[in-house]
Amino acid sequence: MAKKTIICLLLCVLLAGFGYNFYRHMLMEPYRKGVSAFKEGNFAEALKQMEPLAQKGNLRARQLMARIYALGLGVEVDNDVAKKWLSCTGIKSCVNGKAEYYLALLFFEKGNNLFDREKATYWMEISSDKGYRKADEWLAGVNGSE
Repeated sequence: MAKKTIICLLLCVLLAGFGYNFYRHMLMEPYRKGVSAFKEGNFAEALKQMEPLAQKGNLRARQLMARIYALGLGVEVDNDVAKKWLSCTGIKSCVNGKAEYYLALLFFEKGNNLFDREKATYWMEISSDKGYRKADEWLAGVNGSE
């Protein structure tokens, strides 16, 4: 009897592990395809792969969608759409203002072709308005150095 119970438990553990890995693969494959397309500059494909994930609340997919629209990668620059994707409304484990903060840093990184102080400040102020303390510190530092 004990031998059958142990075999049954082992079988259940194996099946649960298989089910988890299969589920994880099904979720991650579109994400991997989207990131790959983004890195290759195929932004239409990246949007196609990421949008369903973003609509389901995947934070990384939402951030990539926002980045595409904020930077105008294969689409017209649309800050309203970018803001929509950065919204934390109804999204678990989302920190208000954090994504906007990192988007702002993209525009403030000197030496890259995206450097735009005005856009950096725009996104940093949104981050600050959402209560992200690092944005407040950044704004204080930038405004203090002028």
